[in-house]
Amino acid sequence: MENTKELSPKKKAIYEAIIELFGQGADLSTLTVAEITSKAGIGKGTAYEYFSDKDEMIAKAIFYHVEQFCNGLYEEMQKENGLYEKMMFTLHVVEKEIAESNCVFRLIHAMTDNSLLGKKMQMLEETQTQHGFILRDMVRKLIIDECGEDKMPSEEKVEYLIICLLSKMVCYGMLLKKTILMQDKQRDELRKTMCDGICKEFYEVIG
Repeated sequence: MENTKELSPKKKAIYEAIIELFGQGADLSTLTVAEITSKAGIGKGTAYEYFSDKDEMIAKAIFYHVEQFCNGLYEEMQKENGLYEKMMFTLHVVEKEIAESNCVFRLIHAMTDNSLLGKKMQMLEETQTQHGFILRDMVRKLIIDECGEDKMPSEEKVEYLIICLLSKMVCYGMLLKKTILMQDKQRDELRKTMCDGICKEFYEVIG
């Protein structure tokens, strides 16, 4: 993964242009380099000084955006006390994301599908395993915060908890697409039930 603090202005402009176009409904599979560079306000040739092809450009833009989202989410989570409050805050963020654009969830889906772009992103991730998967990193930090470095459960239990928490967050986002669950009362009840269930399973696993 790139060090976003040392990201060049032109690379950042390309990444932000791709995400903006995607948010406006552009199809990543048919998006052209010319469209991207025009939106970014740089020359088409300049893009190839940083990237080998369009797929690498888009793949890294998606990694960048999801990483920024997860880093921001984790920082805000730290202001909450306890796992229940942190999960409640996270599910509120999921609700906001779904209601406003669903952009991050669509990008996460693009990272895991079987298209040429999806495979490109998976290849990029495999070559940078020392950084880990972005979402997994965020959840692992959450587990460390809750357990403490010196009281971490076995790696098998940590992996289970990562899968457990991630799957529940994603499933919550999917359920919100059902009209009935977008009503305040049903959404509030579902959110509370999700947080109760996550905490119960979490503490049962760590013992």
